[in-house]
Amino acid sequence: MATLPAALRRRPPRWAIVVAGILALYSIFGFLILPRIVRAQMEKKLPDVLHRPVTVREVRFNPFAISMTIRGFSVRQPDGSPLLSFEELYVDVALLRHWRGGVHLESVKLVRPEVAVAIEKGGQLNFADLLAAPEPAEPVPTARLARKARAEPPKPEPDPTVFEIAHFLLDRGAIAFADRNRPHPFQARLEPLSFALDGFTTEPKKNGAYHFEARLEPATQLAWTGSISVTPPKSEGELSITGIPLAQFENYAEDSTTFRITAGTLDVRGKYVFDASSTPSIIRLEEGSARLNGLRLDPPGRDEALVRIDSLAFDGVSADVGQAQARIRSIALSGARIVARRLEDGAIELATLTPPRRRAPSSSSPSSEPSRPWSTRLDQLRVERLDLLWEDHTTPAPASVEIGEFALSLAPLAVPGDTPASFSTSMRIGGEGHFSAKGTLHPGSGSVEAEFALSKLALAMFQPYAALAITGSIGRGELDMTGRASFAPASGGAGRVRLGGDLSVSNFALLDSEGKELAGFERFALEKLATDTQAVSLGRVLLKGARMHYRINPDGSGNWASLSRQPARPEAGREDAPIESKRQGPEPRISIGAIALQNLSFDFTDRSLQPPFTARITRFGGQIAPFKKPGMVKSQIDFAGKLDGASLRVAGTLRPAGKDSDADIAVTLAPWNLPPTTPYGIRYTGYPVQRGKLTLDLKYKLGGRRVEASNVVAIHQLQLGDKVDSPTATGLPVKLALAILTDREGKLEIDLPIDGELDDPDFRVGKLVVHAILNVLQKAATSPFALLGSLFGHSEDLSMVEFAAGSDELGDAGRKKLESLAKALAERPGLRLSIAGGMDPEADRKGLLQSQLQETLLARRRGPASGKPAHGDDEPLSDAERGTALHALYLERVVAPREKEAAGLRAEGKPVPAGFVARRDAPAPDVEAMLMQTMSLSPDALADLARSRAETVQDELTESYGIDPERVFVATTPETPRTRQATLQLE
Repeated sequence: MATLPAALRRRPPRWAIVVAGILALYSIFGFLILPRIVRAQMEKKLPDVLHRPVTVREVRFNPFAISMTIRGFSVRQPDGSPLLSFEELYVDVALLRHWRGGVHLESVKLVRPEVAVAIEKGGQLNFADLLAAPEPAEPVPTARLARKARAEPPKPEPDPTVFEIAHFLLDRGAIAFADRNRPHPFQARLEPLSFALDGFTTEPKKNGAYHFEARLEPATQLAWTGSISVTPPKSEGELSITGIPLAQFENYAEDSTTFRITAGTLDVRGKYVFDASSTPSIIRLEEGSARLNGLRLDPPGRDEALVRIDSLAFDGVSADVGQAQARIRSIALSGARIVARRLEDGAIELATLTPPRRRAPSSSSPSSEPSRPWSTRLDQLRVERLDLLWEDHTTPAPASVEIGEFALSLAPLAVPGDTPASFSTSMRIGGEGHFSAKGTLHPGSGSVEAEFALSKLALAMFQPYAALAITGSIGRGELDMTGRASFAPASGGAGRVRLGGDLSVSNFALLDSEGKELAGFERFALEKLATDTQAVSLGRVLLKGARMHYRINPDGSGNWASLSRQPARPEAGREDAPIESKRQGPEPRISIGAIALQNLSFDFTDRSLQPPFTARITRFGGQIAPFKKPGMVKSQIDFAGKLDGASLRVAGTLRPAGKDSDADIAVTLAPWNLPPTTPYGIRYTGYPVQRGKLTLDLKYKLGGRRVEASNVVAIHQLQLGDKVDSPTATGLPVKLALAILTDREGKLEIDLPIDGELDDPDFRVGKLVVHAILNVLQKAATSPFALLGSLFGHSEDLSMVEFAAGSDELGDAGRKKLESLAKALAERPGLRLSIAGGMDPEADRKGLLQSQLQETLLARRRGPASGKPAHGDDEPLSDAERGTALHALYLERVVAPREKEAAGLRAEGKPVPAGFVARRDAPAPDVEAMLMQTMSLSPDALADLARSRAETVQDELTESYGIDPERVFVATTPETPRTRQATLQLE
């Protein structure tokens, strides 16, 4: 065996052995004994402090590196669920730096820590008992404290202990959070958490760098990098949180909304600066951004996206709290859809899902200092691909209006400030409607100027709203408008709005409840429109290709009568009954260059008649120019068109000035064929119209609220058919009235003047016209000759011809009447005349006897029985001759017979009655009367006289005045009229 060198065989010094022994003992204590002690003490002492079981799997201590490692640490809740645990905690003490004082750690590493935080029922945290304040110590008497304070001088405040960690690392940590105090429990888990901090110290004016990373299941990433200083408190760095799942936080939105957040993520990034050492403190955000992706909000209980946002981004966000300034480089909304629904009770669904916030109670203490107002600037706002669906369920049929492809650009916007902001926007409305606008906004004043264009807006989409007022429907129609608009606010008022441009509606159709067209037009336009607060100006109002259809149904109802829905009347006494508002301020001024109609048509059908009546106005057009209200200038009116081929024209002047308005308007129509009016002829007169034409000449003047009108109606060649039974026909002699009014040329002309005050409640033009026509018919029935005479300026009664008693010869007055009547009959060839002769039984009997006596006297003068006149003719007897002849005849026929009879009575011895013998010298009247008693008439004498009188009138009219004998008839009546007249009747 080889021998060791002597130096090696030498024994080590004792101090070395002692040192080695101490090191060995130190190592054994540090590596083996101390870890056991620490573990045992932790498992023994900590449960009493934490009130929860504590387990430690392993404790290691490196006595040479002065480092400790604890593995498998766990604190559990009384129910066994985990509260706090970590896989490994490594702490390396920087022993050599402790000579400077304070606590210095070279390295701290925490591996896989996990904390379970829960809010239990009732709102308590699961570790709330650990936060409870310790029980107070027994109080020291105040007197003892005072004596101690006087005995001991005050000690100087010690410097704060410096705490320093050279390197800290949190590796793969986790935080489990649960909120069981909500109607719907919430759970979230934040892992893995990674946090690195270098150079952390509480030593003044030193910073530590840090880096923090974490992930919130399933995809949220959190990163935090920067520096931090404790003394003074300051930090700056960059924070990034991406992929925050908003649906997981839905339960926490229940207090402010009932929306269900079913999808969406949020990304937040930014740099910050915080420095509490400055006055005021510096709190600043730089290069911040926030992005919302795929947000979806659903109503409770329904799988429907009321709000959907594809992307909403805030970029370039900066804010300085100290300076009260904020700036956003851009806000961009790309791809969104909002469903706005008005419910049946009138509430907006979106508003009902977001109840109003409760106001915080105001403090009664005065504010220390008013906060500095913020100034904010937005460099650019962009919205694109935004869709809005409006649904209204308050209408009879739900209304739906879709606004699609909405885009908006606004830049810049500064509040406060008056930097002009330019904006532009566009959108699609419905299928083909499009709206665009661009302009300038002045935030400081609140004024706006814009140019806009609206095209092909389909009016049919607003039919549900029209159904609130009408029973029909908007079949079609497109609205177009271009122009400029501006708004300028006014102090104490609603502001000033100006609008200018062109507006038109094309291809419009209004339908009734059965889908038939009521009205429509090709184009309605307001050209060169300019509106202001109290004035409206238009270059021209144009209505082109308008058409209107009015129908009367078989039951008598009109297709327009049921178009309007009658609003429900409020109950009497109801406080919510609408109050009629009164216009305040002056009446707006209206100025229109021209109101033009082009190719208007109107058709009228009356199906309540058999056969139906139809009429149609076509090619009606013209203009009113200019038109101003209140009017100082008279407007010229000139319209023309066709009524079933007849020319129709309206012309005149108009000055609209309220109660001071005046007008002079003429309406002419010529000539219009009347046969189509047969249904009305049968209904109201009982006669069909076989032929005829109508012309109108209407003149109306208005001035000083007084109307003067001339209504000249002329009918040419009117011919009525045979009488038709009609229960609604008038009983008045229509044909007679027409014959009286129609001249020899077949023209019937009626002038119906009207004069009245507009303020008179009984003044109605239509009512007056109808009343005048009825008066004419009534007069034709009751006084046809008076009506006929009035047409020719005669006031005498042409309905009878007076005769002398017992005579059938015409007198001068009778001949004059017949002359006037003959002229009227010649001018009215449609009239026929019926003559009925009359006789007075007393007067005419006496007259006939007187005529017979006169004839006897003339015969006695003629001489012998041959009958030839003695003197050659029948000249009237003179008074002397007549007296002598009467006396001679009296003696012959009265005196002589009575004397002879008296002599016979005496011869027979009989008495003669007193006065029986006539006086020979009786007065002439008595002589004539006693002579007539000796005469007698034939039984038909009076009837023959009456007939003779009628024939005399007939012969006078036909032979003397040439009236067609076929138009003049002698009437046969059951009883002869008892009058000394020939009575005439027109037919």
